[in-house]
Amino acid sequence: MNVNERHEMRLVQRFSTGAEEWECPECGRRFIILLEPAFQKVVLETGNETAIHSGGSGGLSMMVSQPQPVQEEVSLDESTLDPWMRWMDTVDFEALWNKGAQ
Repeated sequence: MNVNERHEMRLVQRFSTGAEEWECPECGRRFIILLEPAFQKVVLETGNETAIHSGGSGGLSMMVSQPQPVQEEVSLDESTLDPWMRWMDTVDFEALWNKGAQ
């Protein structure tokens, strides 16, 4: 069983955009998160990447841990992708993509 250190994050500041800056006083990890309209996280300082970081504010709590490395490699050959490529050609994927950008 892997037992990681646990660090408590603290909220440093809230920006007018709704973004929040969090930091770990123990290892110096710092990041900015934005919850709306879609979750985004920008790591400013990595700190201790093996520690489990948690914290909360206003009834919301979070736990941030480093993703475990993938144990197996996935290989796709062209024959696996053929049905998707044909589908993209029949639905004019480019037009759908451009329409969504308008």
